[in-house]
Amino acid sequence: APRLLIILSVQETVNFGRCVVDREESVSEVIRSLGEIGGRMAEDLGFGRVVGEILVYLYFTPKECSPADICVGLGFSKAAVSVGLRQLEVFGLVRKQRRQGDRKSYYRTADNIVTAVQNGVLRVIRQKLDILEEDLKVVNGSVAKLSVAAGSDDEAAAHLKRQLKRACDLRGRAVKILGNPLLKLLGRF
Repeated sequence: APRLLIILSVQETVNFGRCVVDREESVSEVIRSLGEIGGRMAEDLGFGRVVGEILVYLYFTPKECSPADICVGLGFSKAAVSVGLRQLEVFGLVRKQRRQGDRKSYYRTADNIVTAVQNGVLRVIRQKLDILEEDLKVVNGSVAKLSVAAGSDDEAAAHLKRQLKRACDLRGRAVKILGNPLLKLLGRF
């Protein structure tokens, strides 16, 4: 795919977060700078830097891109781009497309990125809460056996039981919040 060669002429200093553009730069350089900002933000939120940079790169690139285009545009390895794209697909933040007569996959951001972020993140949180529920059941079973073996006056086992009950209650509250109709309504916007 052709690289972006359009020149952005900036007459005055423009701040993009911590990135300052004050000279003539190609659009691809500006997109790369914005990608770096997205990468830092993704990292701050607990996601990988590469994932954030890929998402921002795709968002600001006018056409869908192949993984090879992304590698060239951001300077990442093919493996890093593949892993990042898979993660973004899981969240519903990018869409894979194929062109007729072309065997390559091309990617673009979701049509409504805000809704995709909300729904993708909420879906992953729900999945994690389901996994947590199963894990807590297993641990509760183990603690019940431990309590019987240790006797009722073992203070450490009693504390562990209380904390496990509290963790189960917190998980239940989180599930209720995520199931709240108001939150679902906000997800539509």
